[in-house]
Amino acid sequence: MRSLFQIMVLSVSITCFADNKTVVSGSASDIPDVATTYVGRTPCSEISSDIGLNPPAECFKLKWKLILYRDAKTLKPTTYLLQSTFNRQKDITGTWSGETIRNNNIEQPMYSLHNVLNGKNLTLLVGDENVLFFVDPTGNLYPGNAEFSYTLNRK
Repeated sequence: MRSLFQIMVLSVSITCFADNKTVVSGSASDIPDVATTYVGRTPCSEISSDIGLNPPAECFKLKWKLILYRDAKTLKPTTYLLQSTFNRQKDITGTWSGETIRNNNIEQPMYSLHNVLNGKNLTLLVGDENVLFFVDPTGNLYPGNAEFSYTLNRK
């Protein structure tokens, strides 16, 4: 018997994909990826060292835009595009994957962006189809501060 949490995660996953629009024309190779965009602002200091940034001392926030692409037929993760104020000159692209982590008998869906900077991955906890939470290398949520949280919201 499925647990209520598993049913909720399945429902969130289906809802997440149902809102995306895909245009189909020509051959299967012409089908575009399904894209979901998230944006947010985070504190600068804590995450910077964890992903290999060397921000200036006056850095107090980072702006983020993340686009996750999925294969239009299979809906499997393909690539990501990451834009941030720490790297304005160049977009960061790579592959990403989704997985479920079991923590205290609770299954938690997570996304991993591979090779964000200097070969380091960036991990995001899926709150629901509208919010992602940044996770530190030890698997804990970043705490944020009075001005900014470590979240990305669906655009």
